[in-house]
Amino acid sequence: MVYRLPKKDILIRVVFVLLLCFSSPTATWAADVRISVSDPEKTQGQSHSGNTVNTVLDTPTVTIGENRVLGTLRIAGKEGIDIPLHPGNKVMVTLPAGFCYSQVPSAENYGDYVEWPEMVDGVKNQIQDAGGKPGIKFVAGTPRSIVIEVGNVAGPGQIFIDFVYNKKNASAVRVAKLFAYKEQYLQKPSEKVSRLEYITMFADVYLPFPSKHVEKVITNQEPLKQRFKDIDKEENELEMIKPLFDTGIVVGQEGGVLKPNEYISRAEGIALIGKVLPPLAGDSTVQENIVQEAIPSWAQESIQKAITGKIVVGYPDGTIKPDQLLTRAEAISILERYFES
Repeated sequence: MVYRLPKKDILIRVVFVLLLCFSSPTATWAADVRISVSDPEKTQGQSHSGNTVNTVLDTPTVTIGENRVLGTLRIAGKEGIDIPLHPGNKVMVTLPAGFCYSQVPSAENYGDYVEWPEMVDGVKNQIQDAGGKPGIKFVAGTPRSIVIEVGNVAGPGQIFIDFVYNKKNASAVRVAKLFAYKEQYLQKPSEKVSRLEYITMFADVYLPFPSKHVEKVITNQEPLKQRFKDIDKEENELEMIKPLFDTGIVVGQEGGVLKPNEYISRAEGIALIGKVLPPLAGDSTVQENIVQEAIPSWAQESIQKAITGKIVVGYPDGTIKPDQLLTRAEAISILERYFES
């Protein structure tokens, strides 16, 4: 799949689509994985043109989990243009929500994320390590993106930059179903989320990964329908979320009820994330503004962990409004930050 752009500017803002097949024990589906390519120094959302070609070199099958391999994204200069990129030009590639690198790119390991081969199909790469200068320099990395800078360009040939997603425990990616939820939830971002809906989505995003923050000890293996008298689903439909209850990450309410169809509050949604985060280091005193918001005692430590871990950023006035009902957009934002933490 190739995208050709007008030869006007030096860089691009495009999206290339890599068709991947996903599978799980209970379902198989297909989805588009959109990796964006942009100039990080341009205004967000501004339209850009460029003289590059993006090519999917391979399209492996990808399943949810860790160390999954994606196809290589190649940026190549068009024929007939001597030097389409110059030293100092920057390129950023970004994975979609629900995908992140196994390890954040850094100045020490960025060779596992971006390559500049000397030759491609008999054509010399103009990006070369020479004169003590690397062909590509590292600028910045996040769980979902890498920014590089062209370091050295010389001689006849053509520009080739390969962004790879295949190095174990580095550029190979973690894949969660979050991307599917995000697409669905953001169609109606202000709608509220039921308690069972949020718990189910969290289990779907959290449980498939062996590197999840904590392994809880099983405290109760009693069937959920026996524990909660207001659950009307069959036990096999509750299989995915049962580990969260068995380990005490999720508990019901007084009177042996879960109230699964009631909307979940921000305090409940944030506290659930906080429960699976590592213990707070040093002083775990709850922030003063948290106490002033009258957060229930059972939620204070978990919410503090979520705030300290930057899973929750709160509102401009410094509060988190615990009594407000969680919206779909907020639920996605919380889970996205947790997944990338």
